[in-house]
Formats: sequence, structure tokens, C-alpha cells
Amino acid sequence: MTSYDPYASLFAADGSHATESTQRFLDLPFFRDGVRLRTRYIDDAVREGLKAGLGQVVLLGAGLDTRERGPG
Repeated sequence: MTSYDPYASLFAADGSHATESTQRFLDLPFFRDGVRLRTRYIDDAVREGLKAGLGQVVLLGAGLDTRERGPG
């Protein structure tokens, strides 16, 4: 059974501008490489901290808590 959400179409219509702005970022030269490098840097820093005895990691950046895997 499929449920009906009367508000879904309103949110989808209001968010249609996000596709265009996201594509603008993806089209920037070296944008994807920058994301990969930043991710690698964060992974390496957290990994080294954990090896040194770090007991807690606080994520202050938006979206960083959605990582699929942890370092190591």
C-alpha cells in the first residue's frame, strides 16, 4: 500500500532550484578533486588521532556525519 503525502509535491517544487546550483558546483574545475582531498585529509587526521589515544570525535561540519564508513 502506498501512502499519499499532500505536501510532497510542494516541497519538491520549491527545491527544484537545488539541482541547478548543485550542478554549478560539480562543474567547477577541480571541485571533485577538492572534495576527495578534504575527505582523505579528515580520514588521515582522525585515524592518527585515534592511534594516539583520542577517545572522542566531534563532527562540526554539515554532512560529515553521513559518511558511509569510518576511518580504518
